[in-house]
Formats: sequence, C-alpha cells, structure tokens
Amino acid sequence: MKFLKLNLFLILLISCNSLKNKTSTDLNYTIIEYKKYSRVAKNALNTKLNNQEIVTIEKIIKEYLKKYNEQKTIEFRAYKSSNPNGTLEKDWFVIELDKYVIQYVPYINSNGEKEIWIQGFCNDGFGFTKKDLKREIIEISDGGNCVFSAYINLSEENLREFYINGIA
Repeated sequence: MKFLKLNLFLILLISCNSLKNKTSTDLNYTIIEYKKYSRVAKNALNTKLNNQEIVTIEKIIKEYLKKYNEQKTIEFRAYKSSNPNGTLEKDWFVIELDKYVIQYVPYINSNGEKEIWIQGFCNDGFGFTKKDLKREIIEISDGGNCVFSAYINLSEENLREFYINGIA
C-alpha cells in the first residue's frame, strides 16, 4: 500500500511539473525559420523559440493591441457619427487576434539580441492555408488591417515596431 501511495504521489508530482512547461498560447501561429528576408536585417542569424518566449510574444502583442484597439474604437465611433450611412464596419478599424493566422520569424540581430518578426493575416482573407503559411513568408503590400507586421525584441521584451498594411 505504501508503494502504491508513493507511486501515485510521484505521478502527480511529475504531471504538475510537466504542466508548467506547456505553452499557454491561444493564437493560431506557425514558426518559420529565418532566411534572408527583405524586412529583416541582412546580417541576422537564425534561432529557435522556446515555449516561454512564445508566451512572452503573445503577452506583448496582446498588451499593445489592447491599447491600439481602444484608440481605433474611438476613431470608429467618430467615423460613424460623422458618416451615419458609412459602409465601414468596426472590423476595418480593430485587430482581433483570434481572427488572424500569424507567422513568427525568430532571429538574432547584429547586437546578439533575439528578435521576432511577426506577420498577421485575416483568417478568411487571401486564401492562404496553414500549410502555405508554414512553408514560406507571405509578403503582401496591401490588405489594410487584414495584414499587420510587428517586430519584438525578446531580449528586452518590448515591441519596437508595429504597422498595418495600406489599402489598395
């Protein structure tokens, strides 16, 4: 009986410890190996991401978008009040991450810091499959807020750049 209790205790302990190492992300993302891309420094080096870094990336981007969406909601309300018959919807103003597929491209910059280039695409836009997004970086010049890019410095844990593509 003692043996059974000890085994049960060990199993529970191991299970709890393994849960701590799980990624708690809820984004639809894929990680792409760095190659010489035009939007990343030419002298960058390839690197990998661990689970904690993925959680950090998600936290940083969500914090930024919370403030961004608050401002864009104000802009949307102003648009609607001055254009009651306007055809633009709130989705044209805000970014809801659960409606995007995201590409992460991690790399080491010239200062030896780990950074990540992020590309987000509307789930229902452009006809890309998850398989397409895993294969290669998709570069689109237009798309409005259906396409965004961001750069996060993981060494400093800050978002250094964020932009929305233009509208054709």
